[in-house]
Amino acid sequence: MRAPRGLGCLAVAVLAAALCACTSSGQGSRSASAAATPHATANVQDVPAVGTCWDVPPEEALVATYWNDDSSPVPCTASHTTETVFAEHVDQVDPEGAIASFGRFCALKASEYVGAGRQWVPVHAALYLPSDAQMASGQSWVRCDVGLATGPRTSEARVLASSLANAATSQRATVWACLDSLEGWEQARWVSCAEPHAYETSGRLLVVENADPRPGAARLAVAAAVCDKDVRKSLVAEAVWEPEPIDDILNGSCWVHRADGRKLPPLE
Repeated sequence: MRAPRGLGCLAVAVLAAALCACTSSGQGSRSASAAATPHATANVQDVPAVGTCWDVPPEEALVATYWNDDSSPVPCTASHTTETVFAEHVDQVDPEGAIASFGRFCALKASEYVGAGRQWVPVHAALYLPSDAQMASGQSWVRCDVGLATGPRTSEARVLASSLANAATSQRATVWACLDSLEGWEQARWVSCAEPHAYETSGRLLVVENADPRPGAARLAVAAAVCDKDVRKSLVAEAVWEPEPIDDILNGSCWVHRADGRKLPPLE
C-alpha cells in the first residue's frame, strides 16, 4: 500500500518497532537549502493547530511531491481530506530536513491520533510546508496531517466529513479496511465497512525481517500463521504481502472472510 512521502509502509504501520524501517524519499519544490530544526519557538502563533481540518485536493493530499500547501482550513464537519495531528515551527522551510526530523514521528502521531493502538488501520501520514504566500509573510513550520486513501495502492484521498480523532474506536467502520476481493490489489478500492463486505482486515500487521531478497512462499506461510489467531467460528484468514521489502523488512496484513463465501456483516 502506497504511503505518502515514505512516511508509512502499509499506510502507516502502527507498531513503533515495525514502522517498516521506513525512510522518506519525497522531493519538495520551492525549498530552502538548510535543514529543518525542531523545537524552535519563534512564530508559534502561525503554527497550524492540532485538530485543524484541511480541504487539500484529493488528488494531491497524499502525493509524495506535494509539499507547499495553500489549502484553506475548514470545519471538520465539512468536506475535507486531511487533519493536523502535529505541527511545529522550523528555522528553515526544507522538505529534506522536515523528513529527517519529523518523518517517523509523523507516522506515529497519525496512528496515535486515530487511536489505533497496536492495531493496523490504513491511515496515511503526510508532511506539509507553508505556501509561498505564507512563507512571504514570515511563516516557517512543518505540519503533519492524517488522511485516508480511497484504496490500498492509490494516492487519492478520501473526502471526509468528521474528525479522525480516536476514530479507530469511535468510528471503526470509517477507518477500518474492507474489500470485496483480495484479487487485483493494484486497482482495488476500499469498500464501506458500514455495509456488508467480503473481506476485512483483522488489524494485525505482519513483519518479516531480513527479507532482502524477498522470502519464499514457505517462509511467508510460517510468518502468516499468526493470522489464524484472529479468526472466529466460520471465518478463515489470509495474508496479503507487500510486493517488495523496504530496508530489509517485508510487511503484510491479515484479512478475514467467511469460509462459505457469504459477506461479513457491517462493522459498528
